[in-house]
Amino acid sequence: MFKGNRTPEEIKEKVTVESKRTLTKKTEMFATCVAICMTLWQLYVLFVRPMDPFMLRSIHMSFVMTLGFLYYPIVKRRNNGNVTIIDYILIAAAIALIIYVNSDYRGIVLRSGVNPKTLDVVFGTVLIVLIIEMARRTTGITLPIIALVFLAYTLYGAKLPGLLGHPPYSFKRTVSFLFGVQGIYSEPIGVSATFVFMFILFGAILNTSGGGEAIIDFAKSLAGGKRGGPAKVAILSSSLFGAISGSAVANVVVTGTFTIPLMKKTGYSSHFAGAVEAVASTGGQITPPILGASAFLISEVLGISYTEIVKATIIPALLYYICLFAVVDFEAGKKKLLGLSKNELPTLKDVVHKHGLLLLPIVVLLFFLVFVGLSPLKSALYSAVSIIFFGSLNKNTRSRVGFKNILSSFAQAPKDLISVASTCAAAGIVVGTMSLTGIGHRFAVMLVELSGGNIVIALVLTMIVSIILGMGVPPVAAYAIAGSAIGPALVKLGIAPLAAHLFIFYFCAISVITPPVALASYAAAALAKADMWMVGITGFKMGIVGFLIPYMFVYNQVLLMQGETFPIIIAFVTGAMGAICMAAAFQGWYRNELTAALRLVLAVAAIGFIVPGTYTDIVGVVTLGVFLILSKFGIGIKKERPVEEEASF
Repeated sequence: MFKGNRTPEEIKEKVTVESKRTLTKKTEMFATCVAICMTLWQLYVLFVRPMDPFMLRSIHMSFVMTLGFLYYPIVKRRNNGNVTIIDYILIAAAIALIIYVNSDYRGIVLRSGVNPKTLDVVFGTVLIVLIIEMARRTTGITLPIIALVFLAYTLYGAKLPGLLGHPPYSFKRTVSFLFGVQGIYSEPIGVSATFVFMFILFGAILNTSGGGEAIIDFAKSLAGGKRGGPAKVAILSSSLFGAISGSAVANVVVTGTFTIPLMKKTGYSSHFAGAVEAVASTGGQITPPILGASAFLISEVLGISYTEIVKATIIPALLYYICLFAVVDFEAGKKKLLGLSKNELPTLKDVVHKHGLLLLPIVVLLFFLVFVGLSPLKSALYSAVSIIFFGSLNKNTRSRVGFKNILSSFAQAPKDLISVASTCAAAGIVVGTMSLTGIGHRFAVMLVELSGGNIVIALVLTMIVSIILGMGVPPVAAYAIAGSAIGPALVKLGIAPLAAHLFIFYFCAISVITPPVALASYAAAALAKADMWMVGITGFKMGIVGFLIPYMFVYNQVLLMQGETFPIIIAFVTGAMGAICMAAAFQGWYRNELTAALRLVLAVAAIGFIVPGTYTDIVGVVTLGVFLILSKFGIGIKKERPVEEEASF
């Protein structure tokens, strides 16, 4: 449990493995100049003069490593602002890599893994060392260990028996293969250098302009006055912020700093308030359009349009938040918790007056992505430009979209990208070794054999592996690894590729609220000053529908917007009813407290609605009808509690 009063920045440093160094003034100025140069260069090569993918990715990573070794110290608790000689050596090595790649990038690509020169091996080794050290500094020791294990497997796995064995690969061939577009510079880094960068830049400009404040005030105006209003504000603000953020922990810190104290003030227990914020922030990682930066990687891996990914994830995200919204509403009803007072609530008119139209850029982004069908890069660019346009229309926000603040956003975006890019690069080592050795195919064969061809068993095994992997590394890296290893096995068993890969991704994402390593819950516990185990367990129970949704869309792919309109609507309605019934059963309350028998009836109804099929839907409808009749006549009601306000859910 974290003790004492801490600022949001201190909390984030404590509960995550990130611990940025506070640079001296001169070094900070240098780092800011490097970051601005990176942003300008990225915009130039993405929209003005396209570059060879290998060159683009290598220069992108050299920028990232330069900033990373400046901002992240060797020892996380050493934050004296001084960049050490070791850091400068590593930065010099990153710059030397660019010089070498620029001198012969076509030859490096052609020789990769086939007939490398000595310098290819030297610089390839340097690159691997830099990537592993950068990942260690930004995300902790787990991902580097995984990368080293796979690297060792490539070098020595030929000695292993059976399916685990592979043809021998020399150090020279292994390193040169990883020093190419099939290794470190493969799809994960390609996604980081293009889509992820642009969306992080969009988010940086939106936050600098006051968009984060606008989101919270907008949520307060909509739900703050309802029963249990602060918890509903947490859900709305976290979902909106999470839709453009790549980190559940960052989401907790940004929105939870405001929402958790409000929840506690209106009567929610500390651990429940922390759990609400953790689960709501985690939902941001499965909320389109960005999906915690993984949407672009899924699109690249499957070779389908990004718009298709966005459409497919709308209903699952809605079901997740509908259940969470119902849980907090029923909790508020059970404890007779009211909303915020009128003098604490901004009206929608107040929000518009204060923040102008800063919520519209998110609408613009979705419009260009879904309805116009533009590429994610252009959609992010136009949406970023729209922030400046909408911000300049209001006198209260005009100064926040001026040149100085935009330049500040240009400097902030690369700094926010460091941890994402470093995890993508480290994941590239794993993906590259899997590609070289063929272990990905062997994983698929082993999964099929372990499951005996049974899809349910295969899905459960996949869920366990994805959650364990997601506990140790960020979701985007966890998906890159698990998707490469397990995705083909699920497809081989007959599951549609989109459903299979989204199944893996969902469990990698919600692992941050899965004890014992529930980072989002631990961040929320620090803010709530609550026991982290209580927050973790409560959040796990609260997010239980999130663990069911992937199974739902695997067996009922209309939930992924696959099929005709009417079946999609029916699936969504029954899924939503199941989520609400599950929430009521979990809370043991619907207008009044429920006995165990009525909770069981509701649980049966929930399962009937959640499991796809006409007959199960009928079971759900009949069982829910029985519950409503029994509760109306007070049968199975544990205790009468007059409700002061109707459910606002």
